[in-house]
Amino acid sequence: MPDKKKIMPDHMPAMLSIFKGASINLFGTAGHLILVFGYSIFLARVLPPHDLGLYFLGFTVLSFLVVGSLMGMDLTIWRFVSLYMGEGSPERARGVVRSAFFVAFVASLIIGIVWFIGSDWLGNVVFHDEDLGLVFKIFAFALPLMVLARVFNAATQGLKIMHYQVLSKDIGEQVSKFVLSAFLLSFGLIGILFANVIAGAISMTIAFLFLQKKLSIFGRVEKSDSYLRVVAAYSLPLTFSTIFNSMLVWINIWLVGFFRSPDEVGLFSIASRVAIFGTLVLCSFNTMFSPIIADLYNRNEVDRLRILFRFVTKWIIIFSTPVFLFVVLFADPVLKLFGKEYVLAATSLIILAVGQFINSATGPVAGMVLMSGHPRIDLINNSAALALNVVLSMILIPRWGIEGAAVASAITAASVNIVRALQVFV
Repeated sequence: MPDKKKIMPDHMPAMLSIFKGASINLFGTAGHLILVFGYSIFLARVLPPHDLGLYFLGFTVLSFLVVGSLMGMDLTIWRFVSLYMGEGSPERARGVVRSAFFVAFVASLIIGIVWFIGSDWLGNVVFHDEDLGLVFKIFAFALPLMVLARVFNAATQGLKIMHYQVLSKDIGEQVSKFVLSAFLLSFGLIGILFANVIAGAISMTIAFLFLQKKLSIFGRVEKSDSYLRVVAAYSLPLTFSTIFNSMLVWINIWLVGFFRSPDEVGLFSIASRVAIFGTLVLCSFNTMFSPIIADLYNRNEVDRLRILFRFVTKWIIIFSTPVFLFVVLFADPVLKLFGKEYVLAATSLIILAVGQFINSATGPVAGMVLMSGHPRIDLINNSAALALNVVLSMILIPRWGIEGAAVASAITAASVNIVRALQVFV
């Protein structure tokens, strides 16, 4: 065991860097969530419950298809840009970004076209609401825009530059969405949907300009590597893993829409959005710490990684606890901001908050598994969690509605992260 007195001074710059990056991410994520929270209040106030449910169903399908179109390319970029820049090879980092951009862009176009064509069938047959077809059609235009924004932001995160995503996605996209929705409000739900599409285009443009500033994708690329092969080899297991992980986030909303009514979708969607505040600190540290995990593990500096992991986990727990207590103790007043009818989701919110607190208390275990080069283990974790969530949801939602969906989600979140913690320990 290395002498702790000798190790700690060496770790102080890394700890300070993590704290600084996490602080930037915390500011961005907090700003993002506050804007999402405010935007959700705005939508709940200006749209009837049925239209609000349609919006959330459309947005959740869009979010899922963004992940499917990316096929793990964002995480692949994140890891390999960090590795290659750590080795002093920006040409190889640029080659990875360029290959991942091509794959994600083509995939998003194909999936977007298929979604547009099949939107009426999906709305009528799966969700039993003919109005959903138009919602899906409009959101299909946002798909490639959001995918490319994620690609560009992943590249700058791999460079360990965190404030660019804050400006382009966390702040820029949300502010644009809010302003444009208010401007197009006279067109009702249709105007709000088009506001989301335009905001996606703005976010993508900002993210692209930031990437060009630091690592132009049109610059020189080292010719010795087959970057498409490198990207495909790592991202193939991630394709399914990230799809399953995304489905974990959205499957409960879809199943509430399948078994219950759009009105209940609106209630559960609001509860889910408020519960996301419980992951605020975890996401902030994860975004900064993940490239460091990849870099240290690649250089076999396991002792440093172990110490930094414990450091990060401790501070996640310290900062997450007040957020959790606030959500639980003030569930009713918070939900009343959306309208008095949304207090019906208070029990669901508290259950979801418990699951998210357990998620935070285990620390950045998901990043430790994935960024240490174990995408297949991550795939097994996410597929098992998805199966558990679906089984529990199909049993509980028909009986208990949104409370059943919350129980299924909380049990799944707690279970998969406890398993990940054991894997990291082993």
